Formats: sequence, structure tokens, C-alpha cells
Amino acid sequence: MTRYARWLWLLLPLAITLGFEPLVVGLLGAWQQLRGGLDPGLYFYLPFLSALPPALLLLLAWQRRRRDLGPRLPWTDHAGLAADIRWGLMAGLACLAVFVGSLQLLKLVGVAGPDFTRLQTAHHIYFSTLGALLPAVAEELYFRGFLAERFRDLQPALRIGLISASFSLWHVQSPSYLLHTFLIGLILGLLVLRRGRLLPAMLAHGLANMAAGLLIVWGWA
Repeated sequence: MTRYARWLWLLLPLAITLGFEPLVVGLLGAWQQLRGGLDPGLYFYLPFLSALPPALLLLLAWQRRRRDLGPRLPWTDHAGLAADIRWGLMAGLACLAVFVGSLQLLKLVGVAGPDFTRLQTAHHIYFSTLGALLPAVAEELYFRGFLAERFRDLQPALRIGLISASFSLWHVQSPSYLLHTFLIGLILGLLVLRRGRLLPAMLAHGLANMAAGLLIVWGWA
């Protein structure tokens, strides 16, 4: 990897998230032309496609980390597993508080969040389970794993700030998420810096995602 090429990895998540929706719309349009119409029932399955971008990040991070020869952050270790779980749970609660507080603050200033009213029960179950856990593993492996390893030569504050900005822009399709995803990126970056392992951040991220999905179902977010 050249000196400057690594900076493109910071922008890649933004490129993926900006390109995914036009790609899906284009494929649906092509399908409609070929079949002479589009089955309305097909729209039921669209929310489940949200698993594809994080799955792509997971694949990229996994392959790049296997090929790179530099030191890699471990997932966890047996001796520190209990402490990793405790730290993950505490950080997850902090991330959830940031999520709720940020959305409530934006509501006060007139910024509306995403509209989840069209989602059906199956969608909510998905976003509170697999749709919460897959992004947690994939995004932590990419942002706090792969990217952190690529920029290990930077000062920790600068490295965490850059990666948190990249993580925030990964959510640019939901503008009301930009603030809390940046702050959560800082929390998770500091967590990995403190523990030196990825499992606590994955646990925190997964817990926050699942809890946020439940809060949305209950109308509290």
C-alpha cells in the first residue's frame, strides 16, 4: 500500500453508501422494463438489502487484514474476556445514550429523523437482530480494525477523529445520524485504544444497535 493510497480507504465507505441506493434503483428499473411491470410485493424485501453494504465492508476488511503483514488488533484474549465484556456493555449503554440524546436534540431544533412508520413487523425484528449484529461486526472490523491498523502511525487523537469522520459519513444517507455516529465513533475508538482489542467495540456497537432498534419499535426514538 502506497503512502497516499491508504487515504482512499477512508473514503471507500462513503463511496459504497452513496452508490448502493442508485444501484438498487437502477436494477429495479431494469427489472421493471424487462418484466413489463414491478411486483409491489418486491418492496417488502428492500429493507433486508441493507445487509449488503456492511457485508461488503466485512469482506474487504477480512481480506485486507489477511494480506497485510503488519501487526493486527486481536479480537480478544481468554484472560481479558470478562473485562472486555464489561467494557463492551458499559460502552454500549454510553453509545445508546448518545443515540437517543442526539436525536432528541435534533428534534428540538426542527431536524426530523428517518421515517420508520412504513416498516413492518418483520423489518423491525430484522433491524433488532441480524440487521443490528452484522453491521456491528463488519463496521468494527473495518473502521476500528482495518483502518486503525492502516493509520497506526498517526497520533491516537487524530487517528480516532479521522476514522470517526469516515464512520459518520458511512451513514450520510441518514443526515440526522451524522452527529451521533461521529460521537459514537469517538467512543468506540477510545474503547479499542483503551482495551487494545476489537471485541469490546463489537459488543458495544451490537448492543447499541439492538437497543436502538427496540426503541424505534416502541416509538421512543
